[in-house]
Amino acid sequence: MSKSTLFRGSIWFFMLLSAGCAGKGSGKNGNIGKSYSAQIGVSYRAEFFGVTQHILLNKYHYQVSREEESSRRIYFETAWKERALFADEIEMQIIAAQTRIILQATARHIGQYKIRFYAENEFQYEESREWHSGLMRKELKQYFDQIASDLRHEFRLLY
Repeated sequence: MSKSTLFRGSIWFFMLLSAGCAGKGSGKNGNIGKSYSAQIGVSYRAEFFGVTQHILLNKYHYQVSREEESSRRIYFETAWKERALFADEIEMQIIAAQTRIILQATARHIGQYKIRFYAENEFQYEESREWHSGLMRKELKQYFDQIASDLRHEFRLLY
């Protein structure tokens, strides 16, 4: 076998291997992944806090747990919030769920921040009653997509 044939075979092998690994995030039972993140946009500091309060606190009823601010970064974290179960979670025999949201704004230009949205999920099964992290199902992802979309929309209205 020539070196070029061996090289091409290696490339095909690694392409197939990476394609197989890339599909594991959604899984056969509808899991999307263990965490959620989305790019939101750009904002000034004052608008960041105003929009965050309007959307996360007033509309979705999350409570602030932690805020940190420096000249280069703003970190905003909500407390864990119990939420209603989605149908696809009930099918998995999940009996309770809670989520929290984290927004990180990193300095981009003078006074402007690039905003990233993160969401975490914890759930309980009936048999253990212990909190487990992860398990982002399709309906939960859609819920986080809606929150991220609302944030994007509000930030766009300001510019």
